[in-house]
Amino acid sequence: MRDITINRPTLGPFMSVLCFRYLHDGAEELAGRALIMDAGRQRGHDIVEEMGKQGSSLGAAEIQRELYEILGPDGTRLCLVQRVEEKANGGYEVYSTECASPIYTLGVLVGAISAITGKTMLARDENIQASDDGGRIYHIEPF
Repeated sequence: MRDITINRPTLGPFMSVLCFRYLHDGAEELAGRALIMDAGRQRGHDIVEEMGKQGSSLGAAEIQRELYEILGPDGTRLCLVQRVEEKANGGYEVYSTECASPIYTLGVLVGAISAITGKTMLARDENIQASDDGGRIYHIEPF
């Protein structure tokens, strides 16, 4: 886990999604999507580790509840994880809404699911599918 100290006694650890999008889009333009996804993957892993949830043998419904708690309104507020389905190949399909960044969110989901399950998971930005209601479906595969 990285030691990231936040010294913002008044503003706390959160910032505007609009500011985040400027940071995200600028970094993507300069360095590409891999940088954004890798940062998300590390963050997802660290969040799960901080909560002591790594290496669990949870089913898809429990993973959905954990991710909703970690990433939703009472957590980092990155997105709302609405559904997680385990696929026959051992991967997962994750449906979420209100994502701050599809690429960063994919990285966070890959890192978090890898940490929760103890299995190495991979995904590329092509693994993101738009849903009919404006949400996203993320396809995460075992390595």
